[in-house]
Amino acid sequence: MNGKLIGINEAKMASTEVEGVGYAIPISYAKDIIDDLMAKTTKVAVAEDEQGYLGIQIQDINSQMAKAYGMPEGIYVYKIVEGLAADGSGLRERDIITKVNGETVRTAEDLQKMLTYYKGGRDCDSDRTVLGQRRLRRERGSGDSGLQKGRREEPAAGSGEISS
Repeated sequence: MNGKLIGINEAKMASTEVEGVGYAIPISYAKDIIDDLMAKTTKVAVAEDEQGYLGIQIQDINSQMAKAYGMPEGIYVYKIVEGLAADGSGLRERDIITKVNGETVRTAEDLQKMLTYYKGGRDCDSDRTVLGQRRLRRERGSGDSGLQKGRREEPAAGSGEISS
């Protein structure tokens, strides 16, 4: 075996009836997760007055809605506020945002938490589904959602406007 890691202990049982039984997962299952974690950078929250915002009104699409209407879970953009960051970007009304800079977002709360780590003026990539007349089209934007700097108001639970 040459001292190479072949598994990671997941659980260990010890009792008077059993002489130390351990359960392990193969390293092949954990390798992708480990590589992903190693590639991530540590995020540092930005001061509130420096944080970015998009200027969009949104509604969460939970698993029940996604299943009922045949769309992905994510954040439905129902309005782009004129003159704010998302206006003029690649983001459009009727888009469903599923990822921002490679990280999955499912709720308005997820998006707001994520934006606490980004300064205004920075571009963001997004994965989104565009609701068309008869089909869904998946797109990946590159630098398509510039963030504006400034204070934003908290939206109501599950929906709201991310702007000031």
